[in-house]
Amino acid sequence: MRLDPKYAPQKRDPALRRRGAVAVKRHALALLLVLALFSAFPAPSRAFNEQVVLPCVFRSALAMLTCKPVEEFMFMGMREGVYVYNAHYGSKFTEFYAQVFDDFVIFTSRAWQGRMSSARLVYDYTNGCVSASIEPPPCAVVRQAKCCGG
Repeated sequence: MRLDPKYAPQKRDPALRRRGAVAVKRHALALLLVLALFSAFPAPSRAFNEQVVLPCVFRSALAMLTCKPVEEFMFMGMREGVYVYNAHYGSKFTEFYAQVFDDFVIFTSRAWQGRMSSARLVYDYTNGCVSASIEPPPCAVVRQAKCCGG
């Protein structure tokens, strides 16, 4: 029995074999590069709920700014994207406001007569924490505005 010549094994062109090997190497190198890029940017290992953590940070920041204990500030809720707090300030209960703009927060109150204070928000996704960078006044009871978890 004779095989048909078109089905007989044929010699491969060595140049074709080299081009195939180069293509495989390029694909493997591209895959390694993509994997290296993804591993260079670690995913956050711990997520947190900003609706829990941010009110806590703002409460601590207001305590720092007013030289009062954190326990005196009560989170009342949000109005049109503004965090509202209430505390006894001066001789009466007063509302304080915290409004977020990207990575900054502006603190205001009618009792401050138009004056404002601002802080930069620092997100630590690895540990699930947020802190507000404020230089505490000398009278501050709270020395750091940072909350984690949620």
